[in-house]
Amino acid sequence: MKRSGKFPKRYAIYLIAVIYLFCDLIWLKGPISRRVEYSKNADLRSRQAIKDGHWVATVNTRPLTRQQLDLTTRIYLFRRGEKAEELSEAAMRITRRAVMQQLINDELVKQYSKAEQFKADPAAVKIRLAEFASQFENPHAMKERMAAQKLSQQDLSKLIHQHVTQQLWLEKRISPAVLVDEQAAREWYEKNRNDVEAHGFSVPDLIRARHIFISTVEENTETQKSLIEDVHRQLTVEKTDFAELARQHSEDERSKLKGGDLGWFSRKRMPQDFIKQVFPLKQGEVSRPFRTTLGWHIVEITDKKKKQTLTFEELKPEIIAWLKNQRSKEVLQIFLLKLRKASNIIIYPENI
Repeated sequence: MKRSGKFPKRYAIYLIAVIYLFCDLIWLKGPISRRVEYSKNADLRSRQAIKDGHWVATVNTRPLTRQQLDLTTRIYLFRRGEKAEELSEAAMRITRRAVMQQLINDELVKQYSKAEQFKADPAAVKIRLAEFASQFENPHAMKERMAAQKLSQQDLSKLIHQHVTQQLWLEKRISPAVLVDEQAAREWYEKNRNDVEAHGFSVPDLIRARHIFISTVEENTETQKSLIEDVHRQLTVEKTDFAELARQHSEDERSKLKGGDLGWFSRKRMPQDFIKQVFPLKQGEVSRPFRTTLGWHIVEITDKKKKQTLTFEELKPEIIAWLKNQRSKEVLQIFLLKLRKASNIIIYPENI
């Protein structure tokens, strides 16, 4: 068989490629050479960052820094109303490790949601910021707390924006698995309604009352006793309007402007020395003046309700919401565990 005298084309391509690589790497220091050099330097920088304590973990090669952990820990303590300087060294160490795990979860969700190009609704972020601010008495109180934790408004807004974005993405991913239909809710109701330890299936005995209150906490003299007895006389003898007397004389600032109305309450909601005097009264009955540890009272019972078991229809919205919440927690844990197993996570405990 006669061989062709032509040089095979594929060998020419291989030769050109080898020459290009040689020139790029050794002689001209081209893009491939620079990329290799950058990778080497990046690896050296990574090892140095870990050695210097700047990195606390990597998630899919993306670093989590000590600065991020410090900031997230301050946010965590801020939300709980705690201060780092008030915690023991052991408590602070446990807190930082717990925050570290949450930081890893947040980074995973951030990476996956970003890969899907998911963006949070700006209106939802605005609502969440407003809800967060509403926890404080006023803007000044919020600024004071932020200053104590060394938090800027920009830091806080950024973290809440990230949190809302991640939360909405998670809800989108797990929502199909947490749906609760009426049949599931009914089955849960039938299974649990006879449980004597269960809460919420029945409403206890309730009364609605209004009162006139004279405090004896700061001062306890015959003056208070004489005043409450005079008020009782006006009620029973002169038939003066109860609401009017409450507005004039009661020292319970929360109820006096409502004519002394306390709303509905059960035996467990009020102090027992008050309940003992009030619950035996009949509807429409006005009590004699009686004294508790807080002061003198005159009470009128305006309505009563006997204990009753709630039907499924009455409880259905609450049951569905509760079951969805429980399933969400379970599904979320499973989902995050899957993300962790599919990811490359390295923690540097010596830097936490």
